[in-house]
Amino acid sequence: MNMKLSSLFPQMACALLLMASCSQEDSMTPGESPSSVGGIRITTQVSDIATRGITETATLQNFGICIQGSGEHASSLQYNNVEMTKNGEEWTSATPMLWQSEIPSADIIAYAPYQADISEALATQKQFPVSVKAVQTQEDLSSDLLVFKAKNYAPTIVGENKDKIVAVKFDHAFSQLMITFNFDSAFSNDEVDLSKIEGVRVEGTVLSGVCDFSHDKPQITVQADAAAGAITPENVSFQAKDAEHASISAQYSSLLVPQTIQAANQPLKVSFRLGETTYSWKSNADITLEQGKYYTLSLNIRKTGVVVEGTIKGWIPAEGNNEYVAN
Repeated sequence: MNMKLSSLFPQMACALLLMASCSQEDSMTPGESPSSVGGIRITTQVSDIATRGITETATLQNFGICIQGSGEHASSLQYNNVEMTKNGEEWTSATPMLWQSEIPSADIIAYAPYQADISEALATQKQFPVSVKAVQTQEDLSSDLLVFKAKNYAPTIVGENKDKIVAVKFDHAFSQLMITFNFDSAFSNDEVDLSKIEGVRVEGTVLSGVCDFSHDKPQITVQADAAAGAITPENVSFQAKDAEHASISAQYSSLLVPQTIQAANQPLKVSFRLGETTYSWKSNADITLEQGKYYTLSLNIRKTGVVVEGTIKGWIPAEGNNEYVAN
C-alpha cells in the first residue's frame, strides 16, 4: 500500500487580468504607467489539473479581487472584494476600477469562489476563517479555495507588464486526499457495486482553519482549538470486474485543511460499510498534509477480517520525480 503526495503548484488555475487603457493624455513616455486604467477585462486559462474542485475555466464562474496601492499609496487606491463574474467568455467587475498615474504600483489579492460577506481588506487579514465541508458528495465546489497574491504590480506600456496584463495564478489552498479501495478478486460484482459501498468516512482531521494573507504567499493553517471531525468524501470513479479488470475498485476524493495529524492523539482513519461488515483503516504514524498538495491512499480490501490492510510511515522524497512516497 502506498500513499503518495505530488505537487499541484505546476498545475494552477490561471486568470489574466487585462487592464484596458483609458488614458486622457495625448502622449506618454514609454515605460510610464497610464493615467488611468478602467473596465477590467478578464480572460482565463486553466491547465490540466487532475484534482477535484475548481479545475477548469468552465467551473471557475466568479472570484473576488482586492487591489490596494503599494506602501504609502495604500489609502489612495483601494478596491476591496470586487466580484469578477464570468459571462460567456468575458469577465465583468461589479465595480468599475481605475488606475491613477500618481500611484506607481499596487498589491493584488484574488481568491475563488467569491464570498460577498468579506468587508475588510484581505491584505491585513491574518486570521481569515476558512473551512471544508463535512459532506463533500455534491459537486458544488463549496469546499474548494483558490488564492493568489502579487505585491508591487506596476502596469506599464513596455517591459515585463506590457499591455498591462496581470497573470493571476491561483494556488489550491487546501490539500486533497484521493482514496482507492482495491477489492480482492474474491469479491464478485454481485457482492460489490457502488450502491452497496455505504458510510464512507474520513476521520481525524480538523475541518476549519485560518488564512494569513499578510504573507507574500497566503498561508493556510489549521484552527488550533478546533476538534477533529469526519468527512464524507465524493465518489469519483467505480470499476467493476470485466474482461480487462480482474478485480473491483472504487475511488473517493476529499479536500482537507492543511495540518499534521498525530497518530497518538487522533489518527487519520478511513472506514466504510459493505453489507453488514464495516471495514476500517487507520494510520500508525503522523501525517502532514501540505497546502496545495495532492495525496493518494490505496487500500486493499480482503474478505477475511474487517481491518483494511496497509501501513504508513514518514514521507520521503521519491527519486526521479516530484512525488513523495510513504513506504
